[in-house]
Amino acid sequence: MLDRVVVVASEMPTINLELRFKHLERTNRMMMVTLLALSTFVLGLATMAASSAAPRIVEASTFLLKDTKGQIRADLSSNGEATVLRLYNVNGTEAVHLHAGKNGNAIILSDGEGKLRQASLVNDQENSYTIVRAGQDVYKVVDSERGTALTFFDLARNDLVNVGIGKNETTGLNSGGISINDANGITRASMGKEGFATFDAKAKIDWTSFGNDLTPEEKKKVMDLINSVTPSQHP
Repeated sequence: MLDRVVVVASEMPTINLELRFKHLERTNRMMMVTLLALSTFVLGLATMAASSAAPRIVEASTFLLKDTKGQIRADLSSNGEATVLRLYNVNGTEAVHLHAGKNGNAIILSDGEGKLRQASLVNDQENSYTIVRAGQDVYKVVDSERGTALTFFDLARNDLVNVGIGKNETTGLNSGGISINDANGITRASMGKEGFATFDAKAKIDWTSFGNDLTPEEKKKVMDLINSVTPSQHP
């Protein structure tokens, strides 16, 4: 009985060492896996931080945007004079044209066939907006320091009706009126607060509200009336 007890007692330390060794191995493996996962996570955060802190910058004088079929649908270009953005229709014709330059800025819109339909222009002297049909201006609004003029055109580009508001060059006061032209662009009638006048085909005064025998002062009023609604007075 004593021998058996001694033998069992002598085997117990060996069993405890093997169990502890296996447990230590499992613990080490778990620590390695945890450490590897933590390292991967930290590396990922560092990469994301570096990417956000230093965004990618692409520099070029011209950019082209193509659709899935390889067709150019937009281009952006710039030089020392102006920067231009153009958008294209499916058929390749120009649809939108944006221009920013030292001499002025513009937005030009075309239809699905690439034909010009609208244009808005801005520079240091004037602002203008034009509607185009069949390649010709239909009506145009021009605003400058001298006043605002609205002009309606026929398809031959003749201005038929003019509506203008601006300062009278003689009095310095705001003045406005309406003039009607013939197919040759000659004013045939003009009306404003200064009065009313009609003209013949040679642009000579036919009748005025001032009477037939005009004094130089009255003739000057007639000319002021015409000038108040003539687009050329509002470039």
